[in-house]
Amino acid sequence: VDKSRIRLRYRHRTKYDWLFVELRPTLTFDRENDYDGNWSFLVRLEGIFGYQPKYETLDFGPERALDN
Repeated sequence: VDKSRIRLRYRHRTKYDWLFVELRPTLTFDRENDYDGNWSFLVRLEGIFGYQPKYETLDFGPERALDN
């Protein structure tokens, strides 16, 4: 094993439905560092632009199957 990694990911939607913030702390144990722990932290901002479904076009699951 050259590398082991422990990672936690937290993703949160902002007050806008199309904008997300992700926080990802990671603890990595590399062979080249004699398996000493190295911390890293990623902050990611993600936006989804474009398609917005209308309420009538959404499938909601089992209720849809009962309409037949």
